[in-house]
Amino acid sequence: MNAKKAENIQKMTHFIQARYRGLLLQFDYNRLEERSSMKANGIEIGYQVRGTGEPLILIMGLGAGGELWEEHVKAYEKAFSCILVDNRGAGGSDKPEGPYTTRMMADDIAALMQVLGIKKAGIAGLSMGGAIAQCLAIHHPEKVRSLVIACSWARCDAYLKRVIEHLQSARRFLPPVDFARMLQLLIFTPEYHRTNLENQ
Repeated sequence: MNAKKAENIQKMTHFIQARYRGLLLQFDYNRLEERSSMKANGIEIGYQVRGTGEPLILIMGLGAGGELWEEHVKAYEKAFSCILVDNRGAGGSDKPEGPYTTRMMADDIAALMQVLGIKKAGIAGLSMGGAIAQCLAIHHPEKVRSLVIACSWARCDAYLKRVIEHLQSARRFLPPVDFARMLQLLIFTPEYHRTNLENQ
């Protein structure tokens, strides 16, 4: 492993530990060494391939890298070749000046599929990843074999726009641990907080 890759792995490890502490994420940090990147749609896009079988592309939400699919992939990789993608601006992907759009990030996924030689795949998107997945299905339907959209939205109305603006501001100004704790209020139910997160 070259020095630059080792340094990037160390930075990503510290970022994941700081940002997602308290989310009970059982992430194997050694897997960061298995990550790759490819030039697609004018940027370097970070990704990881796990398992064998039909391709399943996993698209994560706002500001999160593909490693947050870890718990899901432990099951999925038994039946699929899982491609965990880092959206532009997150994880190991380039972070060019914004603004970014879901259409732009859908084009990133389509370009990465082309570079990887994947003609058609199952697509799963979570939160903002679900919005990206919808754009991919609309603008690149020939690349989508099946589509799973989780915790997402179909259109951005005034309310959702304000929620997203608030999350963007919080991400910009809060320390990573505080931002992760704020997200826990949205992600986990009160019962989950009582039984799993009381001491964190």
